[in-house]
Amino acid sequence: MIILEAINMWRRKIFSIVCLLAGLVLMWLGAKGNIWPGDKVQSDELQEMDNRASVSSEDFDILGNTILQVFTDQGGTAEVEQVRWGSEELPDRLWEQMEQWREDYADKPFKYAGYIELLGEPSGKEEEGFLREYATVQYLDFQETFLVTDEGIYEIRSRGDHDTWQSCMQELLCSVPQWQITGEEAEQYVHEIDFEWRERYNMNPPANRLGLWYQGIEFSFYDETLRLLAYRSGRGDEAEQEAVSGRECLWFKQMRNGQEEEWRICTTEALPVAETYRELREYLQGLYPDMRDCEIYTQEEGEYTSEPLIGLLTNEAEYGYYCQEGQWYQICIKGGPEQSGDSYYHLSVSDPCYDRKYSYLASYWYLVSARGNVTERDLIRNSSYFEEEISPGQTFSFDCRVKEINWGELFTDLIYEVAVSIPGEEEPFQIFDVYSTKQGPFSFEDFNADGFLDLRVDYYYGANGGTASHYIWSPSGEKFVEGPEELEYYGMYGIDQEKRQLSIHYHGSAISGAEALYQWSGEMDWELIRYFDYEDVYDYEKLEYIGMQIDIRSYENGQEKILSDYLYPMDEYTNVFWVIYCLDFVWEQEMVLDGQEGTCILRYAQEKEELEYLDYIFLFREDTYLICTLEGEAPAAYADIIWNKEAQQLVVEYVDGTAQCYQWNGEELLFNSQSL
Repeated sequence: MIILEAINMWRRKIFSIVCLLAGLVLMWLGAKGNIWPGDKVQSDELQEMDNRASVSSEDFDILGNTILQVFTDQGGTAEVEQVRWGSEELPDRLWEQMEQWREDYADKPFKYAGYIELLGEPSGKEEEGFLREYATVQYLDFQETFLVTDEGIYEIRSRGDHDTWQSCMQELLCSVPQWQITGEEAEQYVHEIDFEWRERYNMNPPANRLGLWYQGIEFSFYDETLRLLAYRSGRGDEAEQEAVSGRECLWFKQMRNGQEEEWRICTTEALPVAETYRELREYLQGLYPDMRDCEIYTQEEGEYTSEPLIGLLTNEAEYGYYCQEGQWYQICIKGGPEQSGDSYYHLSVSDPCYDRKYSYLASYWYLVSARGNVTERDLIRNSSYFEEEISPGQTFSFDCRVKEINWGELFTDLIYEVAVSIPGEEEPFQIFDVYSTKQGPFSFEDFNADGFLDLRVDYYYGANGGTASHYIWSPSGEKFVEGPEELEYYGMYGIDQEKRQLSIHYHGSAISGAEALYQWSGEMDWELIRYFDYEDVYDYEKLEYIGMQIDIRSYENGQEKILSDYLYPMDEYTNVFWVIYCLDFVWEQEMVLDGQEGTCILRYAQEKEELEYLDYIFLFREDTYLICTLEGEAPAAYADIIWNKEAQQLVVEYVDGTAQCYQWNGEELLFNSQSL
């Protein structure tokens, strides 16, 4: 008996110790955040009965078991609890969770994102416990989801792939009668999560992404540049009610570039169905007299729709309009271009352009520049209108319309009629035709560097180059004159306004091509002053490169001078040949040098970069092979260049009275500081 009593006593002590340790462990887990505050249900079969027995609310027990049933029926696992905080904390908690994942899984693929879905009003009488919205953040194969009802917020921690989670959520939304959500609505409310968007946008370091869905359209936020701060439904305060005239609205705030901005999305009256988008824009301009930008996106590119997606900008705010199931909505973003800068976040609906099947490019856009010039393009009607100031105080309008379309095997030629007039005058002073394969191929630039803007019309541009026509303004003739046909083809080109020079690149292959430099004079006079052709030579029998054929020529007063025309081995082809092409040589002399057969040619050039001068010296053989090259700093601008035939020395004298000497040693020309 004594032994049995002792054993029972020790059993009671051990049981008490175990209970105490278990209690301490639970307290530690709760302090660490591994067990969140509130009632909780787990799907683990070994603990399911105990956990359900701990539920204090009958309603929560029903909802928790419904959630678990839905998730476990599809092979997933889930934990459910009712949290103690309000929905106003939800944005911060979602951001914190994603940032915590980024820290915890820094060595893993960055695949986490989330969104908040705001649900519509119930079709029948609203009951207690109605689901207002839900939010989710997801990482690889596990998710945290929050159901926001008028009785509290319920958190679901689930594990499984995204497809399983989607299926569970769609079924769950239809499983609670008081939520009044149909199967079709459930599919609309549960969205795909794109985990690969960081790679497409080359984000480094990667940014978290959180979306806000409202009435079928998503607004995306990125923590590096945009951050969702708060949101709320309803009419707001008295000032907000007056602004929206009692319409159903959603307000939310975001942080962008360190500044807080407020958005408003409201139901609004239907926009009129106009025959052209110009009429629709004029209607909007009546609502917003200071409108300076308007873009209209159609559901199918190039096809008219009566319910387009519209974005416009005023001096005070950005506005957007879109129609969802017959109801029009207005977006208002406070802060005009002065607040947000020239590069404003127009509409913030780039994602919905895909999600709502709108075309990526605007079908119509209207822009008023800071100088008051107007640009209007309608890609559906193939028309463009411009007001452009081609010189100070001289503005013309250009009305460009497609008059004929010629369908070809390679290209479809669009023939535009361009009518040029003075703004305010009905009759154009010049009408001419231009050709293109593009919609809206017009732009303006000073192509001949005479101080007047010219009209550029792109015909075609591909991976290896294209063609463009330039219609140059002639002040003396007071009309536009088509530019030289020889200058229409190019790969790339640049214009030096100060020197009045045009540089054109002609694409060849990955390592070959040609460069040409032209000099403008007068209104339209031009001449080629420099040319550089570099072409790789390949032996198709041996399947190897032979070398690079380098052809560099300069032209002066119509006279051609060949600087280089030689086939160099591939390992001798360097950027020095580009330098030779770019330089203006101010001195050259033929000479006979020790150790070299035939006549050699020595050339000198100098360039000024800011306050420094650089000397360039090149020595060529008679067959134009480059023997050697020298490049170095010069003390000042050159004054004279002298070749000492007997000593075989080159002396460069400078305007500051100093000089530098270069000595030929039988193989190369070297700087000689001891000779002077």
